[in-house]
Amino acid sequence: MKNIIKRIATVAVAAMSAFVLVAEAGFGSNTHQIEASAAGFETAYFPGGVLQVTQGAYNQFNGYSHGSQNAFDLGGNSNYAAPFTGKIVSIYKDYNVVTLQSTNKVYYADGTLDYMTVSFVHDNNISDLYVGKTIKQGTVFYQPGVKDPTGKTTGTHLHIAVKRGRVNNYFFSGDVYPNDAFWLKKNTTIRQRGGYAWAVEYHPDIYDMRKHTIQEGGIFTIQPNGKQLYLTENGTRNLSNVSLGSSVTNSAKWKAMYDKNKRAWYFVNVASGRVLDINGQSVKSGQNVQIYDKNNCSTEYFIPKPNGYGSYILQTNNKQVAIDCYGSIQTLRSGSNVWTYSINYDNTQQFIFTRVG
Repeated sequence: MKNIIKRIATVAVAAMSAFVLVAEAGFGSNTHQIEASAAGFETAYFPGGVLQVTQGAYNQFNGYSHGSQNAFDLGGNSNYAAPFTGKIVSIYKDYNVVTLQSTNKVYYADGTLDYMTVSFVHDNNISDLYVGKTIKQGTVFYQPGVKDPTGKTTGTHLHIAVKRGRVNNYFFSGDVYPNDAFWLKKNTTIRQRGGYAWAVEYHPDIYDMRKHTIQEGGIFTIQPNGKQLYLTENGTRNLSNVSLGSSVTNSAKWKAMYDKNKRAWYFVNVASGRVLDINGQSVKSGQNVQIYDKNNCSTEYFIPKPNGYGSYILQTNNKQVAIDCYGSIQTLRSGSNVWTYSINYDNTQQFIFTRVG
């Protein structure tokens, strides 16, 4: 896997890819697909032209009926396209569930390369679809609807769920959050993110990502977008606070490391050798950011999501909040605190990584 990623990374950097985030340099983008497609790999793209999440997973945020289901409800589109080239492996007509499995491994928005299986639910008419049918990436094949034998589904929408790997049966709940599965194209209209962080392909005419690509083993400064301030540890002991500083000292330098088992990143401070961490045993909005010995706790892992313009949302591994700087972008100064907050895409939670070592 590492050799594959390294090879892709080299191609991606040469092509000024959207986002490089895996061992020794690379994962998904729109441009890496040009090279990677020769090897049979595609990027998994969000299936609609409009992002409008009307209900999230597990009743998170604005959820009300998903309960234990890891699935999103989507609106704003009259048609949905195949996120990758794949084959229909299952149809469940009670809800008109159509389950599409990728022909080859695809790039996920969380940085992994694997097969993907997606269930689409509620289309009112799937008479043109059948098990075994192959659908090419980008081909429109599904429409939102209200198909539900119980009559409880109201409002035309698409219920979508994603599972990692090859799954041959239909399902209503996945094991991957859809925002960790699908990349947004740079021309996707964003109406409602649903409280989640989404990876957006890079705008090559706007920003030179070669200087700001996250690479495993690289040493970086991390600064809020638009400010010459840097995430800095205040002391080297466990529980030392992290705030914004104005100087690029070793306390403001972080080594980026990737955990392939967690499918997430952690950041080691150069001065202390301790990792960026969230205070407490669980992750929620309003918790302080600190340093601590690495102990494989969920509070020390992050999934950076690119916004397409050179900065990243540092999504926590539980998907619900992100690293944020206390205050507004106008009031940030040296000494401003760093904490967690709900994902809102304010500049105080969009960070630029600049390699310094």
